[in-house]
Amino acid sequence: MVAAPSRQASVITFGCVMTPSAIDILKDLVAINSINPKCQADGPGEVECARYVSALFQKHGIDFELQKVFPDRHNVIARLDGKERSKRLVFEAHMDTVAITGMTIPPFQPTIKEDKLYGRGACDTKGSLAGMLAALIATKDSPSRAANIVLVASVDEEHAFRGVGRFCEDCGPANGAVVGEPTELDPVIAHKSAVRWRTTIHGRAAHTSRPELGRNAISQAVKLIAMVEGDWLPNVRAKKHPILDRGEMTVSLIGGGTQINFVPDTCWFEIDRRTLPGEDRPGVLGEFQRYLDAMKKDDPDFRYSIDMTMPDDWAMETDPKERIAQVAHAACKAVRPSARLCGVPYGTDASKLSRAGIPSIVLGPGSIAQAHTADEWVEVRQVEQAAEVYQQIMETF
Repeated sequence: MVAAPSRQASVITFGCVMTPSAIDILKDLVAINSINPKCQADGPGEVECARYVSALFQKHGIDFELQKVFPDRHNVIARLDGKERSKRLVFEAHMDTVAITGMTIPPFQPTIKEDKLYGRGACDTKGSLAGMLAALIATKDSPSRAANIVLVASVDEEHAFRGVGRFCEDCGPANGAVVGEPTELDPVIAHKSAVRWRTTIHGRAAHTSRPELGRNAISQAVKLIAMVEGDWLPNVRAKKHPILDRGEMTVSLIGGGTQINFVPDTCWFEIDRRTLPGEDRPGVLGEFQRYLDAMKKDDPDFRYSIDMTMPDDWAMETDPKERIAQVAHAACKAVRPSARLCGVPYGTDASKLSRAGIPSIVLGPGSIAQAHTADEWVEVRQVEQAAEVYQQIMETF
């Protein structure tokens, strides 16, 4: 095991180790700037957050290790042994946050007002992480815990999922996983994902006084986009899933041209294609290729290139009869009788764990409607309930 870094968790009172509440932990986590450097240029990443989590584990005698993902950016992985060594249950939540640009509240000054805790990451997803940490500490000496518990505080969820990807490389088999994200304490058994790419149309530059000498890349891109939105998009939306409803697609970014008196020789646009379980990148790109082929058939000089360097991801679907889904549902209903197994339209780290063969659910306090917002907040009571639910899952799985 790796020795904890020097940062001290705020759980020590008069020399005695006190059991921290989920809200105490959440305040500490929100006060730490852990902006993903890919989301904001001066974002420091998860370094200080990992130090805090490591110190918390060390103070409470919980074995942990640091797993390198990037230089100076590590997953923090804790383990508790259970009575039945053949059973293994994973809890995972990410430490990084998105940027703070445009926020209307102090991002790193956790403030409680009217049962809401405000600050960047409070909802997405430090509320979940705080609940998991509090639950792990509370269940450390429980005689009823059967399964071995692995808790992963991961990096890089807000950009390329490299933290959970690195964990999956060495994680080994597990009987279930709970991934923390804001679900309003409804266990999520299915979610969409996204395939994203950039298409660049290559034309030929010319002076705008003689446009016939050039090939206008913007005009060609507009024609292609019109085909995609007019023909492909209705077909995408016609695909249905019993929990997740329909597929979706958006042309979300575009750029091109050099200056106003040039016929533009390039134009690029990016597509965000929200996929359902069973869809993958090769299939999506195969569908898109039909429209490129149609453009080429109409105009043999049509030229394009595709950039596929954006992170790959997958949709997730877990059988509602899986034990992790059943145990989580029962635990949630104990604190919220209206809790239901459901699906969500956004992607999470759970799809990577599921792809590694681990039946996974997504579960946490807060609403996705508050994630990434200018005044991000999470309900205090839901964070407290999440800690109760996580502990119940740990002790009864």
